[in-house]
Amino acid sequence: MHLTSPRDRRAVLTALAAVTALLAGCGPQPSTGGGPDPSPDASVSRPDASTGPTVDATTPTVTVDASAPAIDASTPAVDASVAPARYGKITIAGSFNAWAVADPAATLSHQGGGLWAGDVSLPVGRVDFKFLADGAWAVNWGGGQAGLVPAQRGTGVQAGANLGFEIPVAGPWHLSLDEGTGAWSISPGPALEAGLPPAGVALVDLLRALPDLAPTALAARVDAFVTAARTTAETPIVLRDSALFLWLAPVTTTVEVGGSWSGWEAGRSALVSLAGRAAYLARSVPLAQRHAYKLIIDGDWQRDPLAPEIEWDTIPRAGYGDFNSVFATAGYVWVGPHLRLLRVRPARFSAERDVYVWLPPGYDAAPATRSYPTLYIHDGNEALTRSHFDEVALTAIKAGRAAAPILVFVHLPSGNVRMDEYTFATTTAQGPAYAAFIADEVVPLIEARFSRARRERNARATLGMSLGGLIAYYIAYERSDVFARVGGMSSSFFWESNAMIERVRTGAVKPLARCYLDSGSPNDNDDVTTLMNSTLRMRGYETLRITAPGAAHDWPDWAARFDEALAYLFSPTDFPD
Repeated sequence: MHLTSPRDRRAVLTALAAVTALLAGCGPQPSTGGGPDPSPDASVSRPDASTGPTVDATTPTVTVDASAPAIDASTPAVDASVAPARYGKITIAGSFNAWAVADPAATLSHQGGGLWAGDVSLPVGRVDFKFLADGAWAVNWGGGQAGLVPAQRGTGVQAGANLGFEIPVAGPWHLSLDEGTGAWSISPGPALEAGLPPAGVALVDLLRALPDLAPTALAARVDAFVTAARTTAETPIVLRDSALFLWLAPVTTTVEVGGSWSGWEAGRSALVSLAGRAAYLARSVPLAQRHAYKLIIDGDWQRDPLAPEIEWDTIPRAGYGDFNSVFATAGYVWVGPHLRLLRVRPARFSAERDVYVWLPPGYDAAPATRSYPTLYIHDGNEALTRSHFDEVALTAIKAGRAAAPILVFVHLPSGNVRMDEYTFATTTAQGPAYAAFIADEVVPLIEARFSRARRERNARATLGMSLGGLIAYYIAYERSDVFARVGGMSSSFFWESNAMIERVRTGAVKPLARCYLDSGSPNDNDDVTTLMNSTLRMRGYETLRITAPGAAHDWPDWAARFDEALAYLFSPTDFPD
């Protein structure tokens, strides 16, 4: 249309002025809701809603200039599919940025049609926040929704309660808001998995998928992730500056984490259900440090059954005792010794059992060419918790009496099977199956998991106490293809009419390099130990026989002689650094 007369132009401009006045009343209105609601952290100050800008309710005056130029019909029309934003900007204010109303790093971009979106870097742990319009509390969206963030969606409420979520992975999270409907979302940003270990990347992929999965598929996906975390990654899964803890018991159980980084306080770090299938929690932890912790199961402090790294909890050092779980964050180098726990399901026995692996000082920091001999110890849990062979070994190594070995403490599933598994030559004895378990399952497992373990038979030894000493000699003799060194402390060589002594006396001479024997005297299997020593020497074996007058058949006395066994089986001249 081409307007030629002043009357036509005035009519059009008058109509435009009316439309402009009508639109002026559609902007943001005063809100009764103000800043964020109180969060669990009462120490964080909260802006007061009264500090937000006021809105002038008066209608602006529009002046019509009758001399305005005619409208050119060639001006392009506005694309209705990309409607202009109602507000100048949308920001995120929350506990992560001290509730800053105009944080540039937490500002979303207008995508068109009133939809705002952007990536905001969030820390691990609980984060409370709101969406704000135009850098003030006058218009804000909340809603009180809370929980774990895999990916979440909702509809914001004007001046509603804070949104609050547990953030499992630190980094960029994608947030969006529809200013017209209040619909919001939070999900892992596209760059969140950058630099994460494989288990962390798998977690991020899982988090993205959860909201769109049907219940059956959701359960299967979560189960697959937890299974993979148990078998292909160590737990807790160390991410950038946090650790992801997993727990597989029913989520109705109350599970918390208490550790050295939090002063061992209970009631601060409860695990959260992962889609109703497993519980987990990511906690922010200091970098380049070693951290100890326990899970708190319904108020009971326990070692994390999924974590392989452990340490003695020192409560108490007498008796059986218990362990803390341990992990290290990026940048930490293990210099001292450390202890790892493996769960093994034997092919020849029905029950799983624990295998504790003590790595000597400097194991992780040593040159790539450094390797270590290995000692396999029976009654392994008691050798650790009642005799503390690890501490004896550390003293002997530091004194230069023994080369540094890897100590493998093999634990029985219960004391009820000890008699059968540590004996042979009777109808109920399972010693041959136990020997095969050690030689064919435990040794390959250790050498696959720990690359610095030496692979030759002359660098492997086996040792035990009492019946454990009997089975150690049986294993070394029958499986000399695997072991070349053996030690027995107060060994029960009397078993089945001195069956082991007769085996050595009448059987083939095996390629055993060193045979250690000791006992107390006079009532600690002293006579049969002396007989075994003389029989070994008669057949040409090299031996060391230690007699401890007055020593009892008990753990403290075995601990007192363990350094003698180490010094003989792993002399520094045989295994120089």
